[in-house]
Amino acid sequence: MHPRTLLGRPEAGEYGDFFAGYVAQAPENDIVAALESTGTETVELLRAVSEQAAGEAPAPGEWSIKEVVGHLCDTERVFSYRLLRLSRFDATPLPPFEQEEYVANTHFNTRPLNDLLAEYDELRHATVRLVASLAAEQGRFIGTVGGSPTSARAMAWVICGHNRQHLGDLRRNFPALSVGRAYLPQAELRP
Repeated sequence: MHPRTLLGRPEAGEYGDFFAGYVAQAPENDIVAALESTGTETVELLRAVSEQAAGEAPAPGEWSIKEVVGHLCDTERVFSYRLLRLSRFDATPLPPFEQEEYVANTHFNTRPLNDLLAEYDELRHATVRLVASLAAEQGRFIGTVGGSPTSARAMAWVICGHNRQHLGDLRRNFPALSVGRAYLPQAELRP
């Protein structure tokens, strides 16, 4: 039997309240398949976005599409690192990270969207391989993340749910994405 079928969904005591919404966003039992499909959906959704549109924020103080993709890359790295540490039975408490500071200290809007999407895709493939490699006992190990007890397998569902939350936000903030049209800035739209 492939180890991915042995992880099982995390139980309520395996993650803190902060992560509960993310876990709820990933109701599947097969987390490897969920991570694969969410990764594919993200790349396919954003591939047709124009460079200009990808760098525009929907409102002051909100992130552009490029910043969201860059944030997904940063978060994939941080959350996968947490998952790796926990799956190796490392009980060292892991601190939270401040996403706003991370995005503020980048230059995501100066990078081509295709470059950001390629980076995201590569990171997601690495996460999928890590999760697929875990045995049941590795997934059940509970350490501390951001002050809360957290299992390795919970981090896998958190990664998926976090991604899905941002896909929903993108569809709400950029309505053309929700109807499957290529998103172009207003100046490029034809009547």
